[in-house]
Amino acid sequence: SKMSMQVSGRRSIADLFKTPTYNQYFERTFSNTDVAGISSANDTLLTTDENFYFYDLNLKLMVDLSENDKLRVNFLGFNNEISYQENATRNNTTESKTSNLSQQSTSAGLSYHHLWSNHVKTVVEAYYSDYKLESTNYDIFNDQRLLQKNEVSDMGLKAGILLQLNQHADLSGGYQFYEVAVTSEDDINNPPFTRLIKHVLRTHAAFLETNYSSPSNFTNLRAGLRLNYISEFEKFIIEPRLSIN
Repeated sequence: SKMSMQVSGRRSIADLFKTPTYNQYFERTFSNTDVAGISSANDTLLTTDENFYFYDLNLKLMVDLSENDKLRVNFLGFNNEISYQENATRNNTTESKTSNLSQQSTSAGLSYHHLWSNHVKTVVEAYYSDYKLESTNYDIFNDQRLLQKNEVSDMGLKAGILLQLNQHADLSGGYQFYEVAVTSEDDINNPPFTRLIKHVLRTHAAFLETNYSSPSNFTNLRAGLRLNYISEFEKFIIEPRLSIN
């Protein structure tokens, strides 16, 4: 068997050391926002202890288990976070709160190919991805805290077989499943309000496709049929496909 791996990653240093370039971009990006601070005739909002941090990681693993078996794995993840402390002065009274925003994303995939013969090959693929956004924002002047969370996750599985009919034609078919989930949450303390919404969509599909190339390769024909079933709606959708070039 043969195996190779590729790993790469990055990390910010702004939480350890802030360069002049970082300070310029930070001021330009967050000018006229709570992060930069706001002042009025009677109230003053100053922002201190701003922290920004991010990292990402990428991994690829390629394994040839044998001449007929190949496994591929990939992973990608990143994280962004920013937090800042607000110091508000109202009527000669000082109050401090810490607001933050974070983003996280993770994705992973796997594929396995097996060659049964020169004419038959099977493929199994699976993937998963998830994105999260969370924020906590304080409005000191209005004594309000807003908490927001959003998440989108996507996962799928596909299994198929490819039959090489002859030198110019092949036939493939298989099954596919995928699920998408979206979640949104809002929470306010003043006035008290909470909302949580989640939608999930699951789809099952069976597909069949044939490809033909003329001996001269001047003509290529692709024809197929896909049958989808959306479980949440209890509905079947048929998708015929035809391509000639």
